[in-house]
Amino acid sequence: MKILKKFTAITTAAVLLTAGNISILPAGAVSDFVVSASASDEDVVASGNCGAEGANLIWTLDSEGTLTINGEGAMADWEKSATVPWYAYRKDILNVTIENDVTSIEKNAFSYCLNLTSIKIPDSVTSIGKNAFENCKALTTITIPDSVISIGEYAFKGTGLTTITIPDSIISIENFVFNYCESLTSITIPESVTSIGDGAFSGCEVLTTITIPESVTSIGNSAFSGCEALAAITIPDNVISIQNNVFNGCSGVTTITIPERVTSIGNSAFYGCSGLTSITVPDSVTSIGNSAFYGCEGLTSITIPDSVTNIGNSAFSGCEGLTSIIIPDSVTSIGNYAFSGCGSLTEVVIPNGVRTIGYGVFDSCYALETITVPARVTEIGMNAFQSGVTIITTRGSYADTYAQRHSYRGYIIQYQ
Repeated sequence: MKILKKFTAITTAAVLLTAGNISILPAGAVSDFVVSASASDEDVVASGNCGAEGANLIWTLDSEGTLTINGEGAMADWEKSATVPWYAYRKDILNVTIENDVTSIEKNAFSYCLNLTSIKIPDSVTSIGKNAFENCKALTTITIPDSVISIGEYAFKGTGLTTITIPDSIISIENFVFNYCESLTSITIPESVTSIGDGAFSGCEVLTTITIPESVTSIGNSAFSGCEALAAITIPDNVISIQNNVFNGCSGVTTITIPERVTSIGNSAFYGCSGLTSITVPDSVTSIGNSAFYGCEGLTSITIPDSVTNIGNSAFSGCEGLTSIIIPDSVTSIGNYAFSGCGSLTEVVIPNGVRTIGYGVFDSCYALETITVPARVTEIGMNAFQSGVTIITTRGSYADTYAQRHSYRGYIIQYQ
């Protein structure tokens, strides 16, 4: 492929005459951006400086679409992709070669190079900046050398990567690094990694396998949300909190192991994991967040441990396959719509520890026949129970008064 040299109208270009050679600086381009038209440099489409202060880096784009960066030191730090010196040629860049002694790939360096298919990164590079390869759709493979110790946020967002090996030198996977890498099928995370940032792999729709090493102690919000093809997930033993939306929309997951050290399950943590058939919540968990298991249609049973004191709003709403639920005495409140739409539940016993039953908690539980409500319950929200259900309670209790006051719902009262 030959790249045609780009010229602008004489009224919008600066013409430079140096030693008989003509160079044209397009209007709006960065000042160190030079298009060569000399006979001796006929293969060079464009070139210029790209180093940070004190660095000596030169970039050259040839007529075959290869961008070469050589010299010594760090790249300049570009806050916006439009300020990158080769931005005007981003669609013409097919290959990138970074020579030895270049020490960094800075922010936005190759973002929106839509036709970039390969890049050579030397061992001298220690960091890859934020958004560095964002939306490089044609980039399917990349080798990150062990010299790299940091990869910035959104660095590979929207790339065409199919597999990736993260080097042992990395200790943290930053926020949204591989966000919407829709062709990514597998990833290797080394033992050196201790944290996975927010949205790190969110939207990786065809990611089928991932092994999270035991070294990981924290997994950020939405880290794997929308990873529809993931079939199984093992959370490392050192993780103590499952954050909000972390596995939201992972509809292909059938099994999840929650380690014994986890103390909380965040809002919408397993929202829409419709393939999940069973899950064991360990005794260390004290709270289950809002919509934590919302829409887990394949879930047939769940045991809530005695350590849990609160079940969040809509925590198990829409779990249509759930046939039984054991709520421990430790629970003091059940949030609004916590079990609404659990169409296979037939019997529920509210434990003695519960004081508050929220709005619509068991509404639309069409198979529900009986629900036992202890006398210690002092608050029940509107439409808490499915119409026509038999409420087993103590005469004169709050539940008794509630059922009579809402007789239009067709409740049947049975006294203990």
